[in-house]
Amino acid sequence: MIEEHWVWEGNPVRSRWMLPSKINKKLPVTQSYGICFTPKGNVLVCLDGRAREGNEYGWALPGGTPEPGEIVEETLVREINEEVSVSLGAHKLIGYQEIWHKKTPHPKYGAKYYQARFVAIIKKLNRQKIDPCTKTMYRRKLIAPEAFTKTVHWGKVSDEIFRVAYAAFKQWKKKGHF
Repeated sequence: MIEEHWVWEGNPVRSRWMLPSKINKKLPVTQSYGICFTPKGNVLVCLDGRAREGNEYGWALPGGTPEPGEIVEETLVREINEEVSVSLGAHKLIGYQEIWHKKTPHPKYGAKYYQARFVAIIKKLNRQKIDPCTKTMYRRKLIAPEAFTKTVHWGKVSDEIFRVAYAAFKQWKKKGHF
């Protein structure tokens, strides 16, 4: 288990990487994000239309917040389609990022919650549209796997999440799953 402490919008946060079997099922899941690969192995990252490259909200993983009644897999597929106009093929839950945040951006869930993390295969890059929720256009780009940790600056927890996702992708490719 990897844990780190960081600051988000001036407030202390603790995050911890956890395998699906290790979570407390009573805590809420507030987000589903995917490390999405093309069949050739490039990784999809996005830049929120409200953000600027180089600030703390720079390049990130696509994903978002569950709607009422949605399961985390449904959230992943819907959010990636809405944010970056991408259709997913195979996808698999690889773990959770446990977050403890005293001044949480999700007050209805409390200070401790989970964010689901997936590995996924991109089936199709569609013509981009404006995200219906945020009313912004996200930039998207495909990067080499080696560039991930230099592009997405989320710390050692995200580095571990990427390592797990990339290993899963390579297994799928070896077995011819896409």
